[in-house]
Amino acid sequence: MSVTVVAISTENRALLAKAPGWQETKVPSGKRVASHYHEFQAYYFTFGISKLRTRDGEQDLPEAAMIVVPEGVAHSWVGSQEDYPAIVGHFHDGHGYHFLEDHVSGLAV
Repeated sequence: MSVTVVAISTENRALLAKAPGWQETKVPSGKRVASHYHEFQAYYFTFGISKLRTRDGEQDLPEAAMIVVPEGVAHSWVGSQEDYPAIVGHFHDGHGYHFLEDHVSGLAV
């Protein structure tokens, strides 16, 4: 199963952040969210996240995107190369904490 990426406007972040149930993780430059997967199809919204990592490698992301990650697909989010933290957000009940780790390019998920 493949991941779907849809570019959205950066202006959507303010609207999403006001919606009930919004959860977000700030990902500083040089960090990434540790690889994880879910037993449900996940819908994410990213702002300033530079790359999505899966077993297929790293995929560049637009400045703002909605991303659908199928059930069971291991994934990781790479922070921006800029000095501001990037954001990955979602509305999933029961989604675990996004643990951060140092980002090193080229490592398998």
